[in-house]
Amino acid sequence: MDFERFKEWALEDVSSRLPKDYDDAELYYEEVKKYGGNYTGLFLRKPGSTVSPTVNMEQFYGFYLNGAEKEELGCVMSDMLQYHVIENDLDMDWINDYEKARGHFFLCLSNAEDNPGYLEGVPHLIKSDLALTCHIMSEIPGEGYIGTVVNDSLLEEYGISEDELFEEAFRSSASLMPVKAEFAKELFGDDEEREKDDPFYKMLIISNEKHYRGAAALFYPGVLEKAALDLGGSFYVLPSSVHEVLAIPADPVLDVSDLRELVVEANLMHVPKEEQLSDNVYYYDVSSGEFMRTEPEKERVH
Repeated sequence: MDFERFKEWALEDVSSRLPKDYDDAELYYEEVKKYGGNYTGLFLRKPGSTVSPTVNMEQFYGFYLNGAEKEELGCVMSDMLQYHVIENDLDMDWINDYEKARGHFFLCLSNAEDNPGYLEGVPHLIKSDLALTCHIMSEIPGEGYIGTVVNDSLLEEYGISEDELFEEAFRSSASLMPVKAEFAKELFGDDEEREKDDPFYKMLIISNEKHYRGAAALFYPGVLEKAALDLGGSFYVLPSSVHEVLAIPADPVLDVSDLRELVVEANLMHVPKEEQLSDNVYYYDVSSGEFMRTEPEKERVH
């Protein structure tokens, strides 16, 4: 069974499993844009519910190809959709009102080159090969916090420019999710010999206080400059994940190729795909104020 036939089967099977009080509900497919790759979502919309839950059809098709029974898959998809239907009357219209939404803006950082589909139709700021996007934080009782990306149509509804959007997003983000930068040595304990010889001991861990999508905090106003002061000059940035980055003094003993290997290995072994930011290493030049992706074959003069 190919993917299109699997989708036809799933639509019919899940529909047959829904209870009578879902007779007026709608099941439909729609592409979902998500960091890490788009997917085909099967949505369930029930009148009176403010959120339409979805399941990732590519994921379930993979389960099918790996031998999972169709009956079991249909049952799981049906249960997931019903479980996440929210039946209370939540007022989500405020998201479309700029004056109400602006205080809920927060910034996220993603890989622009690896996620062109995610950025299509979405205002963003490019930082080397990374991209900042603006999201709206809202709380759903029983579900926790969700983030709604500000796309072109929502920006048009707000009646503001991209520059105004990001000016407000930087201000709101710094309030909702203040930057948190701490030295690795504060976690490891005092060690004068190590501090003298080991650049990693002088490393800064940069995130936000919630440690959620905290890599974006690197680009809050003044953070790069403050990190340069704390680290004594230019520095390398290792993208630990979308939640944090590591800033290391640009010590001549460090080799960019070795640093990149560390990042690649960490991504392969420890960071879920959807939380990976980049396999590259970045450099902040304190003299020019430029943030750039490094090229391992090029040596830098410090």
